[in-house]
Amino acid sequence: MERTRFWSIVAGALIALVVIMDGIFGIAPNLRATQRALSDAVAVDATNEAHSAELVDLQTQLDGIAGLERSLAALQRAVPADAGLPAFIAQLGTLADANAVEVSAISVGDVEAYAPVVADAAAPGAVAGTTADAATAADAADAAQPVPVAASARLTATNFATLVVTVSLAGNSDGLVAFVGGLQQGARLVSVTNFSWVADPNVPGGTAGTVSVILYALHDAG
Repeated sequence: MERTRFWSIVAGALIALVVIMDGIFGIAPNLRATQRALSDAVAVDATNEAHSAELVDLQTQLDGIAGLERSLAALQRAVPADAGLPAFIAQLGTLADANAVEVSAISVGDVEAYAPVVADAAAPGAVAGTTADAATAADAADAAQPVPVAASARLTATNFATLVVTVSLAGNSDGLVAFVGGLQQGARLVSVTNFSWVADPNVPGGTAGTVSVILYALHDAG
């Protein structure tokens, strides 16, 4: 009886061991598969983060390109590839309307190959006028200062040209000074080489003025 019971216990233990071993060998592959899946998920997340960082970097570069394109467009308006007279004359008309000044005449010189020059400051007395107050005369002198053009080895007689334009004006002295100031701050790059005015009761506003500017053009020499 005892012997039969002993073998019954042994048999039960063997059955339990078989069940346990079967569970171990059945679960182990699933665990390995789960670990591989987790490793793959971590790798995918790392790849996604890297791609996200690359996308952010690319977007930053695109934003920078957009800014450069805007700067290039502004420079091309300031120094166009040709004389650009229609746009410049339109600019003169806008300034005249804004400052109650009348443009009575426009004289355009010949296009000349660029030769580097150093613009001289306006000499005393270069701004002519009547007995206007000192402040107005000082403002006019400031407005008459030429804009210096920096010399560059890339600017040559082949790809860079200048054009002198002289504009005759009529209006009051404040309007003429404001006109020249706006001209220097406009979209087109100009160098004011001469600005003068004189009282003239026969013109609108009682003052006749003249301003001469140099325009610049930059084209591809090929």
